[in-house]
Amino acid sequence: MPKGADFRNKLIRTDELKGYRTRPNYFSWGRRGPLIIEEMKRAHADIICIQGCDQFEFFYEKLSPRGFVGIYERSTPPSHTKNVYFGDGLAIFWRTDKFELSGRQRVALGDARFVADIALLARLKLRSPFVDAHDMTHMQRHIAYESFVKCKQYDSEQAFWAVLSTKYLYLFKDKQTYDVQRMVQCLDLDTFAVLHAEDETHFEALSGGLEFTLHAKDAGKGTLQFVCDEVHVNVRWTREITRAQIGTQLDVWNAHFIHGHCAKHEVRRVKQAYALYEAVAQCSARMRLERKNIGNGDPRYQHAVAYANGGDEKDNEQAEMDSET
Repeated sequence: MPKGADFRNKLIRTDELKGYRTRPNYFSWGRRGPLIIEEMKRAHADIICIQGCDQFEFFYEKLSPRGFVGIYERSTPPSHTKNVYFGDGLAIFWRTDKFELSGRQRVALGDARFVADIALLARLKLRSPFVDAHDMTHMQRHIAYESFVKCKQYDSEQAFWAVLSTKYLYLFKDKQTYDVQRMVQCLDLDTFAVLHAEDETHFEALSGGLEFTLHAKDAGKGTLQFVCDEVHVNVRWTREITRAQIGTQLDVWNAHFIHGHCAKHEVRRVKQAYALYEAVAQCSARMRLERKNIGNGDPRYQHAVAYANGGDEKDNEQAEMDSET
């Protein structure tokens, strides 16, 4: 229950509950916090979204032992609007054994001068921690692409039969001989930097002719350079490796619309819904999101991306009048 909401424990009521009141300690965080945690435990959820959150540290402390991590963005009061409740913030938690964070994005649902309502995106990659790299049966069932390639770091003259399966790149001595004894190397693509390309048309430019390079995340392990016989084979390898590194991703959105019960607020909620749909479409079209930090958002990025809510100066003036009333 938000701290500043108008339905909080009031002594004077105008409905059928007039004359009744709830004990004040029922609204204390010391009572509500543990009850919320117990409700989360009963749900056995893999992803948890919280709105009106001003106790992110409390949730992080309680959920971390259960294998959760999360991100948080706090609402910033607009400069032109006073004495209006805008909510405290948004949080998204997920299980680390099932997901890892690929990127995050904060979106302002309107003009930041008048509206503090935001949406929070967490792009989560589905983890595959239990895939056995040496299980040849599993490997053959999930082959994405295979062909002959040369690796300069192993033998620049000899061509290896390369097989891409799930998140592993295998190098075999012979064509379609899926035997551990004939395997030269097995590379976990999660240990290499992602071969980024913004869209399908950029893969050929990214591949750079007949070669593609994998850069290890650990600087001490260097790079691996592969050479293909034809350009289209190299383009295909670049595309398939990028997809394997990205994996299966989920865009998890959490949003808070403007609070209020009058018709004007309902109209503005509709506009914010359109702004949210536009943000979802634009972010879904982006292959990567720059920010990947866990926990609270960096204040420097508070208004990095703002999507207009479809209004003009007249709408902004009306919003200012609404806030004053």
